[in-house]
Amino acid sequence: MNHINIYKLLKKSNCGDCNVRSCFGFAISVFNGERKLEDCPHLDSQTFTKIKDSIKVRDHREEIERLIDPLKDKIALVDFQKVASGLGAEVKSGMLAVTCLGKEFLLDTNGNIHTLCHVNPWLKAPLLHYVINSGNAQLSGKWISYGELKNGIIMDQYFTKRCEEPLRDIADKYEGFLDDMVTIFKGSQVFIEKTDTSWIIYPFPKVPFLIMYWKAEEQSDIPSESKLKILFDKSTDYFLNNEIIYVLGRGLVEMFTKISAKHYDIIS
Repeated sequence: MNHINIYKLLKKSNCGDCNVRSCFGFAISVFNGERKLEDCPHLDSQTFTKIKDSIKVRDHREEIERLIDPLKDKIALVDFQKVASGLGAEVKSGMLAVTCLGKEFLLDTNGNIHTLCHVNPWLKAPLLHYVINSGNAQLSGKWISYGELKNGIIMDQYFTKRCEEPLRDIADKYEGFLDDMVTIFKGSQVFIEKTDTSWIIYPFPKVPFLIMYWKAEEQSDIPSESKLKILFDKSTDYFLNNEIIYVLGRGLVEMFTKISAKHYDIIS
């Protein structure tokens, strides 16, 4: 059973008693292994018993790997010369050169990616999508949240939990770590009023991430927890859909988590 099948069995009242904003969001959370079916207090025991063993928890990495071969087939239909400018890329020796996180990736007409560094599936699939969609828009300079992307509201809470909150935890634990990562991946620190630190990084030339971070205020009259928010240029929908943006965000978190753990082991 997938998330659609699960959703059909729910009350659809969006009551929030499971601590998820909507029933559809809850269905996605169950499918993704974030929630258990019994977390819904309104699902009758008979239905629960009937379907609990038929739910297969989603394996995102496996899904991404499966996506890559069909995407590579579509690359053959893309005219690199025609789309390069709109993507902020260029053509070199018949291949499309795209800068991803400060590193050059060369894409051939068979969908193969050539680079000096390792290509993770979480970056490979979005890169192929980026080229196939062949978006063409100027960066607006106006920033929006994940929930404001087209159809982003459906996975907004999930993006917060799996991308923004883990990245905040890294920023809390390793002071200065994100500064180092942004430098390594050719991003930049920017001044955003009322934030403690903010950075812009470029997974793709026309898809910047604005990361805003607020430290915890424990000594003030009104103590507050730390906070991290990721925003996107308003033009993002021209280049990638909300699901692929989630894949990129999740991939960045996984990469930073692994690097920070190794960094911590070295200095401890």
